[in-house]
Amino acid sequence: MYTKTQQQYIGLGDEQDKRLQKIVQRAIGVTNRRVEAKKNTIISGPPGVGKTFTTAKEIANSGKPWISFGPGATESAVAAKLAYHVRNIQGTDKELVFY
Repeated sequence: MYTKTQQQYIGLGDEQDKRLQKIVQRAIGVTNRRVEAKKNTIISGPPGVGKTFTTAKEIANSGKPWISFGPGATESAVAAKLAYHVRNIQGTDKELVFY
């Protein structure tokens, strides 16, 4: 069982997670209506607050095709991956989300 202080911290963490979830949903346009993506969205914060986890979770839940590039990805790797995924959605009304 958790102490009262631990329960308060858990509650605060849950509130912050929900706030971040809404921010990410708006930023990547994963709502029920079609929106144009913003040119850039920067989510910053200290390590371990759930930025990467929440963003990945919301993109996966959106059902939209998505791609991500790891650190150190070369320009040719980015171009090849982008070309492949754009080709797969060509002729559909799907949007591609970059992560």
